[in-house]
Amino acid sequence: NNILFTFVIALGMLFLISKCVNKGTKGLLLTFGIVTLAAALAIVLNTEYSWRCIFIVAVFYIARSNFIMRNITVAVVLLIDTTITGIMALCSLIPVNGYNGEKGRIPNWVAYVFYPIHMIVLWGIDRFII
Repeated sequence: NNILFTFVIALGMLFLISKCVNKGTKGLLLTFGIVTLAAALAIVLNTEYSWRCIFIVAVFYIARSNFIMRNITVAVVLLIDTTITGIMALCSLIPVNGYNGEKGRIPNWVAYVFYPIHMIVLWGIDRFII
């Protein structure tokens, strides 16, 4: 399955979670239920990265202003996934923690060139090394 299916579930989850903000204990319980249902849906539909992606998206949203809690929670989830993908995903914390809320100074063409080049490099690593 394509990662976009997982992201659609995550987007729906974020929409519902955003409706639970400032509702006290009831909102916290609803948020927990929404995240659990979204993770279960990802498992049932056998989406790429499954519950891990759903949970990490929820943590990034809920703990967006708490740097330490966000990093520890994401690291624990990714370390539960002992595959190389889970371990390498820990590297995603580097650019996320470096983001300051402002647009970067990288020219637009770099974004268009980076994606296909990094996919070719990953293909080459898979094809010739692994």
